[in-house]
Amino acid sequence: MPCKDSGKKTRRFTIDIEDVIQYLRARENDPDSVITPHGQFSSGPKRRTSIPIEKLETHLQTYWDLRSDTLTIQEIRRMTGYSERLIGEWVRSGRLVAVTKCSQYLIPKTALIEFLAAAQDDPKFFYSDEFVLIIEKM
Repeated sequence: MPCKDSGKKTRRFTIDIEDVIQYLRARENDPDSVITPHGQFSSGPKRRTSIPIEKLETHLQTYWDLRSDTLTIQEIRRMTGYSERLIGEWVRSGRLVAVTKCSQYLIPKTALIEFLAAAQDDPKFFYSDEFVLIIEKM
C-alpha cells in the first residue's frame, strides 16, 4: 500500500520508506513511468487547446441537430453541464443572446453554439466535464 491516511488535517499521509526508495529508483531509471498527469494537483479550470471556431460550430450543430431551436437555461445545463447560475450570468452580461418569455430566458440554439465556439478565446472560460465529452466526440 503506497500510503496510509490518518484522516488528520496536517501530516495526514504516511509513506513507507521502501515505497519512497522504489519511486526514486523508478524516477531515475524510467522517468516517464512516474510522471504526474497534467492538472493532477491543479484546481484551476479545465482548458483545452484551441479548436477552430468553424469546426467547433459545425460539430455542435450536428451534435445538437435534434434539439429545439430555442432552449431554456435548464435545457442548456443538461446539454452542457454548466450551472444554471453561470448560464444566467452569460445572458445577463449580454455575452449570450436570449429573449424573455413568461419570466424565462429562451436562448436560440445558434446563439449558444456561436457563444461556446467563440468563448474559448476568453482566458476565464473553462470546459465543463460534459462539454469536454462533447468535444472529444469530434
